[in-house]
Amino acid sequence: MMVENRRKWILAAIGLVVVGTPVVLLSGWTLDAVQARIRRGVEDGKTEPWMPAWQIQVAQIYHYTLRDEGAAEAFAQYYSLFYEADRAADDAKANERAQEMIWDYANVLDGLDRRAESCYYLRELLRDWPDHPSAKSAESRENTLTHEGHGNWKPK
Repeated sequence: MMVENRRKWILAAIGLVVVGTPVVLLSGWTLDAVQARIRRGVEDGKTEPWMPAWQIQVAQIYHYTLRDEGAAEAFAQYYSLFYEADRAADDAKANERAQEMIWDYANVLDGLDRRAESCYYLRELLRDWPDHPSAKSAESRENTLTHEGHGNWKPK
């Protein structure tokens, strides 16, 4: 009886860790805290190499957990804080990160019916990365959005 009780407690503890850890790590509170830390670091002039990669990870976690509003905000933060530096960097990893971010960001905005913004970022993709693997799809979608009247939006 004592062994059976101990076994139940051990299984319960393992279950709590297995279920609780991802819930805590993927919660909006944790992801928002990571973004706030990144933003404060950049504002204080203490940009660290891990920050752009983590910002993209936060955006992708939001996107893949079907929280596209959060993903759009996270991609917007990456765009405003790191995109230009990653685009201009000599580092191939940073260039790839910027390419994938702009493509994912445009798709998230399109999925949120923010077509004018999506059109703008598709144009950015085509201008900055003409050899992107999805360039033909981006060009086709950008043309469609432009012809539908969504081509005049510019960020503030």
